[in-house]
Amino acid sequence: MNKLLRKRILGSLSADCKVGWVKLRNNISKEHLMKQIEVAYELVRQGHEVVIEAKFNSGIRADVLDITTGKIIEILKTETLAEAKEKITKYPDFLEVEFISC
Repeated sequence: MNKLLRKRILGSLSADCKVGWVKLRNNISKEHLMKQIEVAYELVRQGHEVVIEAKFNSGIRADVLDITTGKIIEILKTETLAEAKEKITKYPDFLEVEFISC
């Protein structure tokens, strides 16, 4: 793991984000939440550090943040790819983004 990247990522997160925690919110579907957990679980099994519903200092949230690789995984359920692409313009520019379907 790149320690400098990890430090940069952690510094861009809101203080209420904790590595390995699952943040449950009532405004997402059960299917979406289960996909977030599935993705995070597979990453954790591979030894990665993750945050589900990662909130950045800018206020924008990412579905799953893989701290180990510096990648955001956005899960498309109700939002379109165009909407998701607009959203990612607000993420820190040093992070990669991957889109997957629910």
